[in-house]
Amino acid sequence: MKLLSVTISNYRVHKQITVEFDTARNVIGAPNEAGKSTLVEAVHHAFFLRSRITGAVQKAMLSELYPGHPTVELRFESGGRDYTITKVFSGNQSANTTLKEHGVGGRTLRDEEAEERIHEILQTEDVGGGRNIDSRLRMQWAHLWIWQGSATDDPLTHANAERHAAQLRDRLSRVDGGGVLESPLDASASRDIATRYAATFTDRGKERAGSVLDSAIKTLQVAEVAHSQAAAILESLNEAVDTIADADRTIAVCDNTIADTREQLEGVRSRQREAGELAVKIAQEQAAAAAAEAVYAEAVRTDAEIVACQAEIAALEASMGPDLEVLATLETLEQEAIRRSDAATQAVIEAGQRQAAAAAELSMHDIREKHERLLAERAGLAGRCTSITEQRQQAQALTAERDTIPPVSKDDLASLLKLDRGRELAAATLDAIATKVEVLAASTAVTLGGVELAIGSPVTITGNAELAVGDGGTAATVRISPGGGRSLAEATQRLNEARATLDMALQTSGLESVELAREAHARRQALDADIHAVNLAIEGLGGKKAEADLALLDEEIATVAAEIERRGPAGSIRPASLAAAQATLAAAEWELADAGAAVATATTELANAKTHLEAVAKKRLAAAEKLQTNRTELDSRRTKAAVLEERHGTDRAPRIKQLEAAWHRAAEQLSASQAQLARLAPDDLELNRNRHERTLSGLTATKQDAETKRQLARTKLDLEGTTDPREDLARATARRRLAATEHVRALREAEAVRLLATLFGEKKREVEEQFVAPLTSRVSRYLERLYGEGTAVGVDYKDGSFSRLTLSRCGTATATFEFAQLSSGAKEQVGAAFRLAMAEVLAEDHDGCLPIVFDDAFVNSDEDRHLAIQPLLDLAASRGLQVIVLACRPEHYATLGAKLIRLPDNPLTRVRA
Repeated sequence: MKLLSVTISNYRVHKQITVEFDTARNVIGAPNEAGKSTLVEAVHHAFFLRSRITGAVQKAMLSELYPGHPTVELRFESGGRDYTITKVFSGNQSANTTLKEHGVGGRTLRDEEAEERIHEILQTEDVGGGRNIDSRLRMQWAHLWIWQGSATDDPLTHANAERHAAQLRDRLSRVDGGGVLESPLDASASRDIATRYAATFTDRGKERAGSVLDSAIKTLQVAEVAHSQAAAILESLNEAVDTIADADRTIAVCDNTIADTREQLEGVRSRQREAGELAVKIAQEQAAAAAAEAVYAEAVRTDAEIVACQAEIAALEASMGPDLEVLATLETLEQEAIRRSDAATQAVIEAGQRQAAAAAELSMHDIREKHERLLAERAGLAGRCTSITEQRQQAQALTAERDTIPPVSKDDLASLLKLDRGRELAAATLDAIATKVEVLAASTAVTLGGVELAIGSPVTITGNAELAVGDGGTAATVRISPGGGRSLAEATQRLNEARATLDMALQTSGLESVELAREAHARRQALDADIHAVNLAIEGLGGKKAEADLALLDEEIATVAAEIERRGPAGSIRPASLAAAQATLAAAEWELADAGAAVATATTELANAKTHLEAVAKKRLAAAEKLQTNRTELDSRRTKAAVLEERHGTDRAPRIKQLEAAWHRAAEQLSASQAQLARLAPDDLELNRNRHERTLSGLTATKQDAETKRQLARTKLDLEGTTDPREDLARATARRRLAATEHVRALREAEAVRLLATLFGEKKREVEEQFVAPLTSRVSRYLERLYGEGTAVGVDYKDGSFSRLTLSRCGTATATFEFAQLSSGAKEQVGAAFRLAMAEVLAEDHDGCLPIVFDDAFVNSDEDRHLAIQPLLDLAASRGLQVIVLACRPEHYATLGAKLIRLPDNPLTRVRA
């Protein structure tokens, strides 16, 4: 099936437009709002929308520019025959549909019969009317009609649409090794196995509650619990008997050991009391020995402090002599540094005065240089202003000349020409109606209206007349009616009215003829062009801005001249030229730079002098501070030595010896007491006491625990010793063995069901992959044109539905991307490839060809991708598809080799612009 041509009239922005389609490749180019989408929408409505539709869909077709009903005439080819659909969407009973079949034996069908035949050819169902018709309408051939803004939609949505999905499944089952779908027997077996699997396992593979396997597992668990309980009861009773015997033995051993331990603990506590009394005595002796030692140590320390203080006094007196000499030398150096700093300060002041004078001179020369530069700039600007004035005078002259010509616009001229053509048509009509009668030769008299006609003299008649041949019309009488019965007077009246209308229009315009109107229009256009050229020249020279700049420049020149007058010395001479002013300014800049260098040199010398002065002053202060510190320290030492000698006397050796002997006696007594305490070993006594107490505590607890166990065991024997636990254990063992056997059987059967379900699932997936292979292989071949060799596409097919469209590209073989993960540009490209592959598969039911429309479908693709998209579209066309691309920028498809169809501009868009 192929689109051949379409003509639409009074349809939105189109008054009437005809488009001839190429059978393979088409690019329809036009700017936004020029009606590209409207054109293909009209084709779509011609196929799928009934002409008698009413409501919002019909109103949306109406034109705001042109009167009349929206009309679409679509010619297409299908099944080896040409058809033409004509639909008039009037929104009422006058709407009609015509389907004309061309060629031998072709028929013309109308209205309902035509609508039914169209749906048969397209293999689609009628969308009907009512609510949501616009949504149902867009779904018709949605896999072939990529509406504007839908290029990034998942194409599987359209592949799974009820009608499309059925056609696609049918075609896939018949192409490229088709017929791979499972047989009815396979499907029945698969359902049985799936039913048994679902009855046995959950979706996560766990045992389903209530299944045979679940019952077997629970029965086995109950049997194992019963067996464990019976074994535990038997073991518990045997343990109770053993516990009573063990408890009796333990209690007897504890009683004997407790008595021995208590006797040993009492002996340890007696020795601990003796050690405590001795420890108190040692503490008293330690205090006495420490006091004696402290008194002796204080006497020795005081004597050493007095001796050290006397040595420090002698050392300080010896060190002060050189410090006095150093201080005198530093005071002399400080005076010399002060004189150097004062001289450097004076040099800085003189250099600063020179720099200030140079700066003032430079400022004056800078103003003079600016004045000369402004004067030079004004000379150039004044020349341009003169040229502007001349150009304005020329524009005024041209405007005056144009104003002498009658104002005849393009529309006025077109109106006059239209009236002139009407006059010519009326005159031609009159000439056609009027009749001339001329007798070329006659053997008898010929009269017209009773008047004999002379041979060779024509007569014009304006009404009915009788032509008589022979005397009194004996030979023949003929009635002549000019114009076939139309009134000549009527034609004459129309000619007079046309002339009057034309003359009135000429008088209104102040013109004598249409030729003069045409000449006036041409002359005004030429003069307008000349005026525009002169205005462009004025704008190029600066126009009003140049004159304003000149006025501002004059103001600035006056300001600078006043500044020179105010600041310049009396009798100063203006520079001879701008170059002379610039040379003087350069000399002043050099003088200022030299003065600045002198200031920097003097400043550096001053900084060095101050640094030297600060260093010498710092050393002098340090020497003075050191000398003062030594003097203060010497006075302090002398005072301290006098105070110590006053308190402790000058002969201190005998007292120190007496204190030392008292300290030694106290120490000897302390050592004797400590030796006596060491023989008692108080630490070991404490460890032994703790050990015996722990032993008693442990033995008591052990005895109590044994007594408790013995009592509990006797209670258990009293309560549970009346049954036969060995028989209960034997019965529980038998039940557990039977439950385990049933569990093994149920588990084996369940695992068999699981294995069969797995095998059938794997085989079904293989079948489904083989089923969609013809589609995915075609998509991959298309995408290889975009992304290179190795590009692969995957589609899952399950239970008659397509899902999970994925893409893997060369270089990322380990990464597979879902369609939703792709960028907008990649979605457009993958979606286009999938739709082309679907169209290629479905085309087998339509003579191997289907049209596919892309309405601005690649707006998110970059420039390089646009170049790669063209081989993809060309491949689709070479495989029999009719590719129709709508683009605002058709140059993006320059290498497609397609027929370029350019739509005219939208009149409404021109008005808005």
